Amino acid sequence: MLESGTIVEVKQETATILFKRSSACAKCGACGLTSNQTDMYLNIRNNLNAGVGDIVEVQTNTKSVLTASFIAYVIPLIFLIIGVGLGYYIDVTFKLIGNPDALGAILGIVLVACSYLGIRYYEPKFKQNKTFLPKMVDILVKNN
Repeated sequence: MLESGTIVEVKQETATILFKRSSACAKCGACGLTSNQTDMYLNIRNNLNAGVGDIVEVQTNTKSVLTASFIAYVIPLIFLIIGVGLGYYIDVTFKLIGNPDALGAILGIVLVACSYLGIRYYEPKFKQNKTFLPKMVDILVKNN
């Protein structure tokens, strides 16, 4: 996946890049922007020695984007479904509160919260994995 953006700040070996949301980008939602947000800032390693005002091309590995999306969205969904099913089963089997829907909802929410805590716990390990990081691949327009 290739996107182009403008460098707005350079500090040591890190560049802050401003990306304007394109029409193709608007449909994905992987970046977490809402429909009314158009600007996204990203700090990445300035491996091309680009300067402020340069327009650069940044590449992200499609497999990494899909993996990150799976981790952020599908894993919590799986935990929600397991929690609802387990809560329903427990209440029907053991008659804990007499309302299997309520226990299913409560347990589903608890397991979703646990999944997000687990994702947050492992986030530093994901950040260390270089395949998840976007990479500056080309300077499209050099600002003099």
